[in-house]
Formats: sequence, C-alpha cells, structure tokens
Amino acid sequence: MQTKEIIKEAFNQRKVVHESGEIVQLNKFVPWQSSLFAVEKETDNIGLVKYVLYPEKGNKGWRVQSVPSNEGAFSLRKGPKGG
Repeated sequence: MQTKEIIKEAFNQRKVVHESGEIVQLNKFVPWQSSLFAVEKETDNIGLVKYVLYPEKGNKGWRVQSVPSNEGAFSLRKGPKGG
C-alpha cells in the first residue's frame, strides 16, 4: 500500500479515533504531510486534521505530531496553549 492510500484510509477512519475528526491515527509511521494535505484538498476538508498519531518503533508507545498550518510551514494548526 502506498503512502497516500495509507493516509486516505486513516483519514476516512478519523472519526473512530475522535468524534471531532481532527485526529488521524496511523498503524505505522509513513511520511504523512504531503499526502494528508492532498487528501484534505481532494475531500474539501482543508485544515480539518490537527494531530497525527503513529506508533513508535519497537512498540514503545505513540508519537503525536501537530499538523502544520500549511505544507512545509513551522506554524501549527493547533499548538500548545501558554503564555
């Protein structure tokens, strides 16, 4: 299965992870950013996903990444709150 297919499948299952649909969970790590932006655009859901979860190597737990505001950007769609 190619990366985009993996991302599209995870995107379609996002409401199983959380009812908001803002979290995508991958079964394994794949480079997800380009494919996620493409899937959001194709499905007219630009900006919907805020976080991507994927398992760490060696089943040591999970990693969480915030989705950038735009592809390649350093700003995030949703970041930590603080002062």
